[in-house]
Amino acid sequence: MHTDNIYKVFVDLQNNNTSAGQYIVDSFHEQLPHKLGCSVDGFPVFFIKCSDEAFSADIKLALFSVMHNRVCDIVDRTTGACVTGKFSVLQMSSHEPELQRYFLEVILLLLLKLPNEPGVWELDSNIRSIITLFTSAKQPSQEMIRGLFAELLTIYLSNDPHYMLRAWHVTPQDKFDFNDGVDKIEVKSYTGEVRKHTFSAEQLHVAGDSKMAVASTHIIPCGIGMSVNDLLDEISLKVQDDHDLLLHLREIIAATVGAYISEISSYKFDLSTAKDFFAVYDYNTIPKIDTNAIPHEISNVHYSVDFSGLAKLEPSDKTSKLISCII
Repeated sequence: MHTDNIYKVFVDLQNNNTSAGQYIVDSFHEQLPHKLGCSVDGFPVFFIKCSDEAFSADIKLALFSVMHNRVCDIVDRTTGACVTGKFSVLQMSSHEPELQRYFLEVILLLLLKLPNEPGVWELDSNIRSIITLFTSAKQPSQEMIRGLFAELLTIYLSNDPHYMLRAWHVTPQDKFDFNDGVDKIEVKSYTGEVRKHTFSAEQLHVAGDSKMAVASTHIIPCGIGMSVNDLLDEISLKVQDDHDLLLHLREIIAATVGAYISEISSYKFDLSTAKDFFAVYDYNTIPKIDTNAIPHEISNVHYSVDFSGLAKLEPSDKTSKLISCII
């Protein structure tokens, strides 16, 4: 079952009548005992079967609520059978289709990662982590959205998206965009006519025997183009066999844009241009400021580099597993 099928299940449930105190529900994955319902207000609700009845405090936020060990009456949409059971109940309170779909997919992938009937504490800690991702991100700027698109494009164009996703940064604040523990890739995009990128003083310096490449591309807005969400779908198809990577992909996007996932879908970019101008450069060939020349009293040094005359890294110059994924 593809992750996007869960949203289709939810849309079907929206067309059924749910009365106060009783939910019409449906299964959403053949391997899981949990159920999905739709509230009287049209919000998605998960009924999650746990292996114990340990106490855990409820969560009540503007967008999310979680209640454990709740006795619920649920009616199977297919059979019409009414069941009374005890569940952990997770609801997201939003009518935005993109956010609903994204939330449903993330929770599905999380439940596939957990035991079929997780303990209450195990479920609660994982749910709280997911909710934190959705609620802690600030409203993304156009520059941040463009940068996220460029990083996803790098994964999309790579010859090994599985490896690239494993190396993708854990948090948006990480020093490098991709890091496999040995080598690094930094992704940059530009919008003007000149291929020029800005770096922090530390970004073009790596320790020990590590190698680093800079992936550069031209990202321009386009009325009929690709969005971050479109690239997410394309990458998901490439790694659909790995639930952990699918969850990792969505967690990073949630950590970057949070509940603004619907808003960023309105930003479209020219995929053809981005692909045509995608190029990779060895960091050793990029002009840089020697960090030893910067007085220790000076910090937060940034500078721009014109890439126009720099030689691109060619396939014959493969130097590492990570970098070879994108050349």
